[in-house]
Amino acid sequence: MKKMLRTAACAAIAALALGACKKSSSKSKTELLTQANWKIVAQQEKSSATAAWGANIYLAAPACEKDNFVTFKTPNVFELNEGATKCFAADPQIETGVWAFAENETKLNVDGDIATIVQLDEGTLVLQSQDTFGGVTTYSLTTLSH
Repeated sequence: MKKMLRTAACAAIAALALGACKKSSSKSKTELLTQANWKIVAQQEKSSATAAWGANIYLAAPACEKDNFVTFKTPNVFELNEGATKCFAADPQIETGVWAFAENETKLNVDGDIATIVQLDEGTLVLQSQDTFGGVTTYSLTTLSH
């Protein structure tokens, strides 16, 4: 879950350019990002840039992960919170890190992991990223809401 949140929060990863942020209010992107806690509601993956997005794999996540949330704060600190239930009692309740916008606020950098911001508005944050491990690249689309 921490990987998903970090991916989402920052998204664990290098970006694909699907688009710029959508904005439904006069708030700045920083205000939209920092106004409330974010929880993952969907996570999709694919194995190539041209493939179709797969099913929402987040539906299969354990309940102890689904209550986790991320809070972006100013100046540029984020918190990953385990929520009401932890999967492992020894895990810290809150982990912190650093976030920043990049490339004219079209990307989100969380502890060095970069994701393209597909959507950021009053209630939705959608991040697209890619991760390469062992020579295999996986593309992720993570949707968060309040």
